[in-house]
Amino acid sequence: MKSLKIMWTYIRISFRYSFFGIALFAFILLFNSLVRLLFDFTSKYLTNQITDSIGVGFNKDIWFSLSFFLVVFALTRLSGHFYQIGFDYFRIKLEQLFRRMFLYRAYNIEHEKFFDADFMNRYTFADSNVTKVVDFVGNIIQLFFSSFADFFAIVVVFATVNPILLSFILILFIMHVFISFYSAKSRYSLS
Repeated sequence: MKSLKIMWTYIRISFRYSFFGIALFAFILLFNSLVRLLFDFTSKYLTNQITDSIGVGFNKDIWFSLSFFLVVFALTRLSGHFYQIGFDYFRIKLEQLFRRMFLYRAYNIEHEKFFDADFMNRYTFADSNVTKVVDFVGNIIQLFFSSFADFFAIVVVFATVNPILLSFILILFIMHVFISFYSAKSRYSLS
C-alpha cells in the first residue's frame, strides 16, 4: 500500500509540474493508436477491393485512393519520431523537477552525515536512480493511454466483425495490464 501511495504521489507531482508535456505525450500515443486502426481498416478495404475486382473489373480510382491512404498511414505508423518527441519533452521537464527535489533535500541534510559510509551509499544510489522515477511515470502514462486506446479500438473492430471474440480479447487485455503493472513495479523496485 505504501508503494501505491508513493506511485500516486509521483504521478500527481508529474501532472502538476509538466501537464503540457504529459498531455502532448498522451495525444501522440492516442494518435499512433488511431493511425494503427486506420491502417488496418485501409488494408482490409484495399484487400477487399482487389479480391472483388478480380471477376468484375478493376476500379482504378478506388484502388489508387486506398493505396495512397495505406502508404500515408504506413509512413506515419513507421515514424517513431512523434513518439520520441512527446516522450523527450515531458521526460526532460520531469528529470529537472526530480533532480531539483533531490538536490534540495540533499542541501538540507547535515554536513556530518556525508562522512558516514552507509549514508553515502544510499545517497549515491538515490542520485543515480532519480531518472527511474521519470521512466516509471512514462511507463504508467504509456500503459494508460496507448493500451487503453488499443483496447477500445480492438473492441470496436471485433464488435463489428465478431462479438464472440470480445471475451477472449478482454481476457488478453486484463493479462496485459497485470503484466505491464508488474513489470513497471519490478523495474522500479530493482532500480
